Amino acid sequence: MRHTDLRNRWLKVLPSVLPELPSFEAVDAVARHKDSIRVIDSRQIDADIHRSDVTHWYPQLKFKDDCARAKFHESLRRLLRAWCVLRPEVGYSQAMNFVAAILLQAVCKGDLPSAFELFCALIARLPSDFYSESPPLQGYLVEVEAIILVLEDRYPEMFEGAEGEGLREALQLASAKWLLNQWVGSLPLDVLLALWDQIFCADVGGDLKPATSIRLVVAMFALQPPSSLEGGPALYAELLRMGEEAVRKCG
Repeated sequence: MRHTDLRNRWLKVLPSVLPELPSFEAVDAVARHKDSIRVIDSRQIDADIHRSDVTHWYPQLKFKDDCARAKFHESLRRLLRAWCVLRPEVGYSQAMNFVAAILLQAVCKGDLPSAFELFCALIARLPSDFYSESPPLQGYLVEVEAIILVLEDRYPEMFEGAEGEGLREALQLASAKWLLNQWVGSLPLDVLLALWDQIFCADVGGDLKPATSIRLVVAMFALQPPSSLEGGPALYAELLRMGEEAVRKCG
């Protein structure tokens, strides 16, 4: 499915996910004021804007020139500030910039209001405390623990002894990139957007089940289990490669 078709499909689902979402223009008008969001959020957004280039993962999204890059950065800043105005109790969390960048650049082709709406809807489909500030990232941590518990149940031999502890530690590190980034940078773009399509459209009207990411990690282990269970950076790097290898095996 073309990226523009996905955008239109997701926008049709939007009223079911966020029936009372205010317009981007209204929220943006507030967000443009310097003191409209917390200082900590404003500073972190400004720091992350220039670290939001996803073209090293997805070269097909390369900017045509510096002017296009600068325009993208400004649009991304406005989107993230508007989010903080809309959901001040959540605010900005690092990795949100990558999710917003894909929606703005790949899916919505620079259409800022649509990208804002889809960003809000995608975050709304996650557990409400996924990016929580206090307790820090509570929903994310619960999902990581669920992934490890499911894998322990399916592959108990992998989690025995010191090697098992190393695998747990590597999974916790890898999950930070997989889950906080919503798989940006860990899956090919078309596969990433197919996964997001599941998040947007499955079980509309209810909460997204964390099983989406759990099933994906379990499938990765089934298709391409780690070749070595020795802990440390090598195992962490191998876990990060497993997603692309599993996609390749599936064709």
